Amino acid sequence: MMCHALVIEDDYLAADYVAALAEVAGAATSEIAQTEGAAVEAARKGRPDIILCDVRLEAGCGRAAVARIEAEIGATP
Repeated sequence: MMCHALVIEDDYLAADYVAALAEVAGAATSEIAQTEGAAVEAARKGRPDIILCDVRLEAGCGRAAVARIEAEIGATP
């Protein structure tokens, strides 16, 4: 069974790089979110197995996004 990853990153190049690394490690990147709100919405839809997150986002906070995701859908590794 393939692991589904959510990448939270507001820099396009970094997001693509992190997604590619996740795929090399065996994960399918379900979505790339660039804002805190988009990350929470993506997690609601996709229920990721793992979240790879930038801490500082232009629109919101990566840590806050992960906290909101944990509060709404439960813990994610």
